Amino acid sequence: PRCRVSPAPPRPPPRPPHPAFGGTCRFANRRSTGTIPRMFTRTAYKVPRPTLPVPPVPPVPPVFPHLVPAVIVAVSALVLGLVLAAPAAAEDLGPRYAEGFDLERVGNATLVTVYPPGGAADTVTAGQARYLLVERGERVPEGYPEAKVMRTPVRSAVTLSSTYLPAFLELGVAKRIVGHDRRSWVYSEDIRTAMRKGDIAEVGSGGELDLEKVLALDPEVIFSYDAGTSAENPYPRLDDLDLPVVITSEFREHEPLGRSEWLLFFGAFFDLEEKAREIFSSIEERYLELRRMAERAVDGSEERPTVFLNVPWGSSWAMPKGDNYSAVFLDHAQADYVFADRSGTGTLHLDFETVLSEAGDADLWINTGQWRSLEDGRRQNRRFRLFEAFAEGRVYNNVARVAEGGGNDYFESGYLYADRVLADLISIFYPEVLPDHDLYYYRQLK
Repeated sequence: PRCRVSPAPPRPPPRPPHPAFGGTCRFANRRSTGTIPRMFTRTAYKVPRPTLPVPPVPPVPPVFPHLVPAVIVAVSALVLGLVLAAPAAAEDLGPRYAEGFDLERVGNATLVTVYPPGGAADTVTAGQARYLLVERGERVPEGYPEAKVMRTPVRSAVTLSSTYLPAFLELGVAKRIVGHDRRSWVYSEDIRTAMRKGDIAEVGSGGELDLEKVLALDPEVIFSYDAGTSAENPYPRLDDLDLPVVITSEFREHEPLGRSEWLLFFGAFFDLEEKAREIFSSIEERYLELRRMAERAVDGSEERPTVFLNVPWGSSWAMPKGDNYSAVFLDHAQADYVFADRSGTGTLHLDFETVLSEAGDADLWINTGQWRSLEDGRRQNRRFRLFEAFAEGRVYNNVARVAEGGGNDYFESGYLYADRVLADLISIFYPEVLPDHDLYYYRQLK
């Protein structure tokens, strides 16, 4: 009989590759035929991937091992040098009212800039002066070649204006004054006594400044003023000798608090900035409160009194312009200054007839020079009786505090204590606003 050949059973579908090659064993769940190990006849068996050991990478030795420390030191020094050579970022320290100076913190120093009459818009070449105040033992910051370096705190100073003295007294550094201009122009009893004893030398002023005496005192700083081309200007003579002179321009400030704020300027030279700010803040606070009190007094209910100032000298009557320091004081005290419509911060030079025609019927006349009484005015010019304020005795002068030698405190501490001056003016114009106030700088002439 013919043989019948049974067909071969169908092959199972191919399985993924063995785990060792990225998949599952192809023999999983396949029946054993006697030639396949039983270990492969059940569930899939995962074979781990072989891991070959990675030999460590040996370190690369430096080409010049002995130069590595030197290179690190050189690079560090270069970076530090670049940092130190760059000018430090400046921090503005004010002021807020004064226009004649500026204070900036630059690194470990204070940069002081004094501006010429034109203000901060003027450049260094136009007369701007700069001083770099550095504490003793500290490094001088670079990047300010035009600034004079001054070491602080200043231990000895010569003062060539009595307007500086109140700042020294308030800051507690009056004993560091070794020389002052003239004793006869000083009001402060402490300063006059020190000059009389010889603790403070009298060095003269203006064109009569005794340069030999100043040189002998060897001060660390000479505080002076720059009066332009005047023969009385001491600054050029001091500067020509390369002396440590520092100029000021507080007398050019037209804002009363601006003059007071020069206390910060002096405080910087003695490392007393914070103390100076505290004192000024108290002056400012009282001044602004007095202004508000005067404003409330005339708030739509009362007319402001009309006022004019000064006395003629020869044929010329010097009258402040409408933005002048004296005129601003009157405005803050709520008075109508007769010549307020003349804009500017300077001075008008008028004749007698012009002043009489415009101020003849003014309510008040103040700041009458050296007058101590109305009789002094009559002796100067009998025509003053044509002014209504003079005829009715409404004349006030700032001569309440005058020393025996003639030093007037109004022109000394009045520069610092603007609040005291304003209180006097308000008391004169509106007595009901400050009923308990006793005039400090002013008095009514009889």
